[in-house]
Amino acid sequence: MYVGADEVDAYNLQFDELTVGAMYPNMKQFKKAVKEYAIRQRFMFKKSRSTPKKYAVVCKEPGCKWRISGISRMTYVLVKKFVSDHTCTSHLKGNDNHLATSPWVAETCLPLFDRPEDVGTRVIRQYIKSYWGITMTYRRAHLAMNIILEIKCGNMEDSYRLLPALIVEMMRTNPGTYMRVFQARDLRPGGDDKFARLFWAFGPSIRSFQRTLRSIVLVDGTHLRGKYLGILLIAVGVDGNNGLVPLAFGVVETENEDSCCWFLYLVKRHVLPEGIGALTVCSDRQKGLMQAVPKARNENAHNWIAAIPKESWASFYFKGERYDVLTTNRSECYNTVLKDARKLPIAAAVELTRFKSSEYIQKRQAMGLQWETKCTHYAEKHLGLAREQGHGYDAY
Repeated sequence: MYVGADEVDAYNLQFDELTVGAMYPNMKQFKKAVKEYAIRQRFMFKKSRSTPKKYAVVCKEPGCKWRISGISRMTYVLVKKFVSDHTCTSHLKGNDNHLATSPWVAETCLPLFDRPEDVGTRVIRQYIKSYWGITMTYRRAHLAMNIILEIKCGNMEDSYRLLPALIVEMMRTNPGTYMRVFQARDLRPGGDDKFARLFWAFGPSIRSFQRTLRSIVLVDGTHLRGKYLGILLIAVGVDGNNGLVPLAFGVVETENEDSCCWFLYLVKRHVLPEGIGALTVCSDRQKGLMQAVPKARNENAHNWIAAIPKESWASFYFKGERYDVLTTNRSECYNTVLKDARKLPIAAAVELTRFKSSEYIQKRQAMGLQWETKCTHYAEKHLGLAREQGHGYDAY
């Protein structure tokens, strides 16, 4: 993630060796070198004369002799004058420098991150502290992080506009995938065409649940941390080795009975096979959901909730196989897998869930191909314990 020490040392020489007669490819590179020299030497400067073809700055302290100027030639910028000695005591006393703005920090730290999900304020602050000696505020690091994410993923607004095209491409290249953007008018009478919710389930996940997974769905939500807030809902299943498999995802405005019902209804319709009575572990009761979704608003969803017996909503009443799953704690574990998706633009977040889901399924498949037993390792372990306990039993 970090550049090598040799690269850093070579890079530092660029602005530690400002001299008269030095040449830079353009004015932008010259200004950058001057700024980084001042940051490294821990002082502030101000412009003394600046034109499209000349850039000159002096020390911010009155009376100080330090100054530098560059002149633009045909194909390069020449350092015309440079007085490097300070005749003042203007060196910064603290560990911060206002020249280290968030755009500069973003530009400096951009090479550190290969993937958008790796971008984080902690890494940015550590790098700036280690190589530049600046203890920057969290706010400035956060602004720099957003700039880096915009460079790598585009801005938040454009990401929402890309969703329709992304959905078409996702469904074309991933057979069996279901994705849909819901506008405000799709959810309530009189609504406009603004983005309201998003639901998606990848084809391999749907086929996995319908063919091999246990008849149980765990649902949980986690907060988004980007410019536009909301909740990322996640539905996961449990395979025969007691591992989690991502099934479906949704983005909603808030986690309440209405949005939870909406999400579960789409999971039931597009993920669960026909005729299966899957136990859905949910934090809200059936009565609360029915009150939140009146029949006049969404008759199909209301009727679907009303038809579900209480045995499918509360573990206390459930009479079937619980699969040793009584809470949603396992679905919360998968939230950590997607923690980096919460800060990304929505299109990039959807793409990250596709990558993580594919990676998860491929690992499970590779692990299963190595087994030589008839059952999974998890099942074999429980069968072994049962055999040990059964040795002392007598048949009557």
